[in-house]
Amino acid sequence: MPRVLHIVADGEPGGGTTNVLALLADLRANGGFELAFAVQRESYALGVSQRLGVPAYGIEFARTRVPFVAARALAQVIGTTAPEIVHVHGSRAGFFLACAKHGAAFPRVVYTVRGYHFLRKPVVLRELAAMAERFAHERADVNVHVCGYDQALAERWHLLPAGARRLVIYNGIEHDELPRAADTDLRRIAFLGRLTYQKDPLLLAEIALGLDAAGYRLRVIGGGDMEDVFRARLRALGLESRVELLGSLPRKEALAALASAGALVLPSRWEGLPISPIEAMAIGIPVVAANVSGLPEIVESGVSGELIDAREPAPYVAAIRRLCEDASYRARTLTAAAQAVDAKFLRARNLEAHVRLYESLLAGRATR
Repeated sequence: MPRVLHIVADGEPGGGTTNVLALLADLRANGGFELAFAVQRESYALGVSQRLGVPAYGIEFARTRVPFVAARALAQVIGTTAPEIVHVHGSRAGFFLACAKHGAAFPRVVYTVRGYHFLRKPVVLRELAAMAERFAHERADVNVHVCGYDQALAERWHLLPAGARRLVIYNGIEHDELPRAADTDLRRIAFLGRLTYQKDPLLLAEIALGLDAAGYRLRVIGGGDMEDVFRARLRALGLESRVELLGSLPRKEALAALASAGALVLPSRWEGLPISPIEAMAIGIPVVAANVSGLPEIVESGVSGELIDAREPAPYVAAIRRLCEDASYRARTLTAAAQAVDAKFLRARNLEAHVRLYESLLAGRATR
């Protein structure tokens, strides 16, 4: 049975990690491949993969500043597991694996990008990060993007070598793993994600202020490196006791907390293809999100949710109020959202695409 080693550097709860773990679970259930997993040691994902019955290897990614330390550790895992295919997820792990790749006998490499972050860096760091991305893409046999936006961005920045094999595989959800919207409080609005610069928690605080003035309350599900900044901003706005802060929760509990909300708000600065709005749409929760990156591939504004162009709170509050106060518009939106999920974002589709990809690589290696 062919062996596939999956690698992700960030093993903490979040969209990218959730998607990789879901793929591991689906591949294991499919039964066509032997699997192994390399991830940040002592992380959430390491424990989940072990419970799935997938052999897991902990590597120090988070505090590694010299890439060849992690690259050497990855080479050792590859030597131990002897995979035919290595599937690496995310820029950090992709670069470390590229540093480890040597020789024609190295396994075939699939590199899945889960959002590009280098555009927000200062000029010098941006150019260095773009060089690292080019290096990772050049060392891959197939480059996968989780949304068309990221693939177009890669082409615009000349990150992909000429003739490189590339494709888009959307993230997927499984209906049976999700709760249904229940005990809905239309006056409670949820944010589900990490409180990081990418998600713009300062704008989220201003949205909370506008919601509070309109008689709504914000529920925040998730933590992150800007949690203290977010709390300080809430105190300054007089909202500390008016916003419900649940912190980081296991996925099942986080989704249960989302399922009773009137809407999901996501004011991100950028995204790849985030999983939380797809999950909300499948659960039966309307989405109001920033019109950035891959989000228009999930939400059709005015049809299956609302996308906001402005980086200010008022349009978010207005869109949320419309979805929560106009019952017929809300019903039409939720119907269109459910149809969009079934058409594009099911885990069965994601699994099928990956199996086809792996089989094509194995066939190519046999004839090489």
